Amino acid sequence: MDSKCAITGSHDPVINQLGARDARDCTLKCARNGSFELLDPETKAVYQLNDQRKPKRFAGKKVKISGPYDENSQTIEIDTIEPAS
Repeated sequence: MDSKCAITGSHDPVINQLGARDARDCTLKCARNGSFELLDPETKAVYQLNDQRKPKRFAGKKVKISGPYDENSQTIEIDTIEPAS
């Protein structure tokens, strides 16, 4: 997810404003002026990601990210990203 939509936990309010086709298009457009982040839909927690290139191909999709979490910066250092099952 992108940083703008992660705050609300949804792309719905922003999709129409941007004229985006879907969640992927919204994420890519918003990430240009922000960043990619991981939203845990169960806890509503938002995590910063240390690498902004790796998540791009998964924009708007549910993923599983592995890597160490730095509590001080609240950032996940991405080792792997894969589609969620």
